[in-house]
Amino acid sequence: MSTVLKDKIPKFISVEHAHCKPGRLPSHRDRLCPVTAQFLNYWDRDLFLQLFRLKGSWHYENATIMALPDFTAEVKLPRNFYNAMKRKLWELSLEYVLLISAKLKVIHEEASFFSSPEDTWIWLHAKGLAEVADLDQPTGEWLMPWHR
Repeated sequence: MSTVLKDKIPKFISVEHAHCKPGRLPSHRDRLCPVTAQFLNYWDRDLFLQLFRLKGSWHYENATIMALPDFTAEVKLPRNFYNAMKRKLWELSLEYVLLISAKLKVIHEEASFFSSPEDTWIWLHAKGLAEVADLDQPTGEWLMPWHR
């Protein structure tokens, strides 16, 4: 296991911040306090989750440790803006991944990254993959508040 980890882990993983979730303080008999960690780069987060799953189960003082991706309301809302676009990409049989921080990666000949569904639509139209009749240009409701 350690040789696998040595090959895959960079010298350090960038964590922006980590903290215990608010709540009552755990006693020695209670479960561990839930910890939230925000990674600086999505690839560090993905690497951490892959390695965590590769190991199987983790235990600390007879308590099981779990690692789960963050899908809180503040994370889900920006991701939901891509739902119609993901449906269109699926219809076009294009490979795509919705990355952390609501960025869309589309693979068609090469990987392209988009920070809004509107940018993705413009790219699809420029590549000739979508006609105006196929997908109307996104309106303000698609755009994130900081894009308006």
